[in-house]
Amino acid sequence: MSISIVRLLVHAKQQNKWIPKSVLTMHNISSWTIQHLEDEGYLLVYHCSDRGTLIKLTLKGYKHFSNQEPHFELQN
Repeated sequence: MSISIVRLLVHAKQQNKWIPKSVLTMHNISSWTIQHLEDEGYLLVYHCSDRGTLIKLTLKGYKHFSNQEPHFELQN
């Protein structure tokens, strides 16, 4: 996962905002990766009938990603 996506997710968490799943998939984040991060407790995934699927970091995800070094890898 690119550092720009991590920064986007961290900033959204700080602002208490949700990010559309389409933004992540537009940046080549697969549905499998999103599901895996949700299963690990790093993401919340909310399915909204009028706005589509929305994503937000959990507190665990925020603590993990906001303290990451700029060069980390998430294996698929």
